[in-house]
This record gives sequence, structure tokens and C-alpha cells, in this order.
Amino acid sequence: MLVWILLGVIALWMALRYLPAGWDSFGPLPFAIALIPLLAVPLVGTLGLAALTHSRAQVWSSIALLVVHLVWSLTFFVPIPAGMMPVLSSPRQTMSSSAHANSTQQLTVMTVNARYGRADTSVILHTIEQMNVDVLAVQEVSADFVQRLHDAGISSVMAYEQLGEKKDSDNGGFNAVWSRYPATSSGATLLENMGSNTPWITLQVNNNAVRVVSTHPYSPQRSTKQWQHDIAALTQLTSGADMPTIVMGDMNSSTFHPSLRATINTGLLDSSLEVHRGAHPTFPSSWTFLPSVIEIDHVLHTREMQAVSVRTAVIPRTDHQALICTLSWR
Repeated sequence: MLVWILLGVIALWMALRYLPAGWDSFGPLPFAIALIPLLAVPLVGTLGLAALTHSRAQVWSSIALLVVHLVWSLTFFVPIPAGMMPVLSSPRQTMSSSAHANSTQQLTVMTVNARYGRADTSVILHTIEQMNVDVLAVQEVSADFVQRLHDAGISSVMAYEQLGEKKDSDNGGFNAVWSRYPATSSGATLLENMGSNTPWITLQVNNNAVRVVSTHPYSPQRSTKQWQHDIAALTQLTSGADMPTIVMGDMNSSTFHPSLRATINTGLLDSSLEVHRGAHPTFPSSWTFLPSVIEIDHVLHTREMQAVSVRTAVIPRTDHQALICTLSWR
């Protein structure tokens, strides 16, 4: 009986992935859905218990749920045909990297949550130089962090800076963007009524305009309603977009969350899914004996662009790994 109860709870937990967008903002659901990728562990446990009790029905039920979990994981490794996306509850993907084989433009971007401005600025700068990063987006920024980044020499590497407008409801700090490329326009607030303001910058990359946005949807710990609002508000960035747009940051959600998938499907792509080289978990990164297990930092972009590579990097004194992505477009 215990195994059946466990299997029932796990099956219902996994089914949360299929909730309609917006329904994932109630109660503890944002947290429960974020942990769905870890359910493979208790499923292996139930399989072991079922095998010990020689219950064939429980063994096959455990295997069936493990297969579903495995198929979901495969969405990070293989392109998914459009007709299969609703079945697998996966956001839209590009079919293959060959679609942009003749791309002539490239941009490498990096996003990192600075954890109340505590992140090691010297390591951030070293990572920028080592990975040839062109644009840096940071969340949970403080005035002290900005000063330390300047002291570390960011201005000699990225001369163009746009800080988000500070507000009392800031989600652990404000957001910011730095760039190697010249900025033709920028602003501290792009979207209204966000938990943290969204600074943006328009760059000239080889005479091509590209818009970059640093965003940090509200933590569901603070307000699940504001969390869902902030994720849904990102759809405005694809409405009538007249240039390639990159939206990156700590989004406090994964592609397992229906609200984020709905936002992606309005006209964006998730870089981690595109490269088909597995998930890129970024949180938590500050626990000594536990690797990052949840992918809540993202580089999203409009569909005329495509991710060429995605990697993570450890930054001391923050609980998020940096996410680094190279994008290409014609």
C-alpha cells in the first residue's frame, strides 16, 4: 500500500507540468513544479521497493513513470517535432542548428544573479574576458556591487552601462546591463509594474540593431501573484518586435512551469533547449555537497536568432551559476 501511495503522489506531482498557464501561481505550486526534475530519485526508490515486494504492477507503474521522466529529459537532447510539443509539454524549439549554418552575426551574452550584490566581481570580470562575453546582464545588483565592478575594471572591457531604476519592491536588488558594443538607446525601465524594473539597451552589432533586456521575475517566496505577472509580462517584448531581442536573467522558473512555457511560445526560444546538449542547471550553486539541480536562469531570444552554445560558470559568493550563451543570426 505504501508504494501505491508514493506512486500516486509522484504521478500527481508530475502532472502539475500540464496545468494551464497561470494556474501554477497558486500556493506552493511554483516550488513543487520546480522540483519535478528531481522526482526521478524517489521513482527509483519506489521501483526498488516494488521489486523487493515482488509486486509486478508496482514495478511496471514505477517504470512507466520513469519512462515519462526520461522522455521529458530527452527534450534537452533532441529536437522535438511541433506536433509532439503539447504531448511532452515542451516549449517550441528550432529543428536543427543547420538552419543557421549561414549566419553572419554572433553575440556572446552572460547573465548572473549577484545575490544581494555579494557576487565576486573579480571572477565575473575574469569570466567575461575568458569567455569573450559581449553583453553582461546582472540581477540583484546593489550600489556597492556596481562600485566593486568598476574597481575591478569593467569599464575597460564593457564601456556601455545601463542600470535599472531602483524601487522599494526590488527583488533582492535592481537589474543592470553592460556591453562591449556601442549603445544607440537604453533605459532603466522597459516594462511597467514589474517586481524589479527591466533595464534594456539597444546595441549596434556590425551595423545591426539588437535589443538586450535584463529581467528578474519576482521570487514566488515574496508573491506568487507577482511572480506569475512578471513572467507573463515578458510576452510584451515579442509583440511588434522590430529587431532581434534577447531577454535574460534569473526568471525564478523553469520550462517545467506552464507560465514560462506560455511566455516562450509567444515568440521566444530558450537557448538551453535549442543546443540539445542537456539541461544547464544554475541553482543552487552555493551548497558545498550539492550540485546545481534546477535550471531557473535563462537566455531567451526572438526566433530570428539561434543559440550556438550554452555553458555555465561558477561565481563565488552567489547562489546562482552564471549562464553564458553565444547566439547567431543572419
